[in-house]
Formats: sequence, structure tokens, C-alpha cells
Amino acid sequence: MTKRFPGFIAMFAFFVVCVCGLLTDATVEQVCLRAIVGMTVFYFIGLAVGAIANRIILEGTYGEKEKHKKVAESAPMPGNTKASKQVENVAQVKTE
Repeated sequence: MTKRFPGFIAMFAFFVVCVCGLLTDATVEQVCLRAIVGMTVFYFIGLAVGAIANRIILEGTYGEKEKHKKVAESAPMPGNTKASKQVENVAQVKTE
């Protein structure tokens, strides 16, 4: 997200500025200069927004992993509970 988003938003800004410049009958030099400036500015804006989005996604992903981990740890596992140990002990006594 952090690597792709700035490029996409910068190229979109470049396209929008070029189209707007051509629609307003600006000279080619003005359009190119404004498009490059807009692309540079929006690249850095995209870096910031991409980093924020990446952090939100990672926090959500790790939060879900931790939640599932806690549920898995709290669930009784076969063979680890007192009842299952008692059943095993009774089974051993009956076979002896």
C-alpha cells in the first residue's frame, strides 16, 4: 500500500492537471510545469496517506490474529483438561 498508492495518486494528479490545462487553453510549458509540480506534491501526499492506510490495515490484521489466538488459547484442548485426565486414569484402571 505504501509503495503503490503514491504512484497512483501522483499519476492521477498529473493527468487531471494536464486535462485542465488543455481545456483552459494554457501553453504547453505552463501545463507541463503545473503537472510536474502537482505530481510531486501529490506523490508526497500519497506517501503520507499510504503509510496511514498501511498502518490501519496492519493493526486490523494483527488485532484479528491476537483475538483468534486468545480464543484458541482459552478453548479447552482434548487431553489437557481435568476431565479428560480422569477419564484416562479410569481407562487405565479398568485395563489393569
